[in-house]
Amino acid sequence: MNKLTLITAAMLTILPAAGLAGEPDDLLKGIWIDTVSYEDMPRTELHFGDNSTVKIVNLEKDPVTVTYTVDDLIDNQYRVKFQYSHQVVKPNGREVTFTEYFELLYHEDDGFPVLSQEIMEFDGRGIIIMTEYMKKDALIDNFSSALKKRLNGRKPVSSYREMPPDTE
Repeated sequence: MNKLTLITAAMLTILPAAGLAGEPDDLLKGIWIDTVSYEDMPRTELHFGDNSTVKIVNLEKDPVTVTYTVDDLIDNQYRVKFQYSHQVVKPNGREVTFTEYFELLYHEDDGFPVLSQEIMEFDGRGIIIMTEYMKKDALIDNFSSALKKRLNGRKPVSSYREMPPDTE
């Protein structure tokens, strides 16, 4: 082998590890659906397409398309971030702009790719999983990942301390 071939082979093995080969975009591409159905409401769908765009369907009145970024590629887990703003009418009739922020954790659970939306719970549990999405062709109704079960299953910490009863 000549030096150019060795350098090229080395670069091709480094690029995926550095997150520069587009692998996260390829893994995200397609339709992701909320794993839980709520009464008569349609499930939220995330349509990941080309050029790092995601179309959010069934969350607002009209679909919203925004760009996303991918961070923290570690052990086949990474964060997908995007946001959008929309107008909200307050009960007093005043119209304000409200921004929705999404930070989804891509991970695999029993070989299934999952996008988990983490939130901070201030009852002492810390980070919990609010919503999970799976690819449309692999959707399991009411699926809960092992991560969601572990984080959400923690007991809340009491915000007060009971005093033992007086013993005389």
